[in-house]
Amino acid sequence: MEQTLFTNQTLYDRRVYMATQRVYYYKRQWKSRLFALIWGALCFYIAYLKGQAKGYPDFFFCFLGFLMIYFCFWGYWYPARAAFKQRQAALQEPRQFVFTEEGFVVTASQLRQQVDYSQISFLLETRSALGLVSQGQLFMLDKGGFQGVTPAEFRDFITQRCPLQKKLSFKKPK
Repeated sequence: MEQTLFTNQTLYDRRVYMATQRVYYYKRQWKSRLFALIWGALCFYIAYLKGQAKGYPDFFFCFLGFLMIYFCFWGYWYPARAAFKQRQAALQEPRQFVFTEEGFVVTASQLRQQVDYSQISFLLETRSALGLVSQGQLFMLDKGGFQGVTPAEFRDFITQRCPLQKKLSFKKPK
């Protein structure tokens, strides 16, 4: 059995879940956000052109442009909130993360999953949480749940262990 380097205990409350989902959406869904932004600007331009002919802007295109811009910035909110409500019972039990030299093990009452560092494809950070994406699955770590290491030391540790180190980057949250 491998030696445990440090652990993290995380309870997926709504604050951690939604903050992590927002950062994941902003970093991973940039194509759909750019598409919505372009279509929103186009709708506002069409409303402007129709407004020159009628004397007032077209309400339909203004509303459509507003919806597209809203989706661009808040498109993650409704699906993430619905997923949190649907999985709330399963998320209420704390997750125990045990980090070793080769990878980490996630343990909950019904769940035990082992992940190697070579499988981590994406890292993200919020004010209160860190996220590790492995094969499309997002693991959220509460910054206050670390034992034996600080969040800054964890950032250094995980970037050294990941083979995709050049593609991975933590950015300091504002």
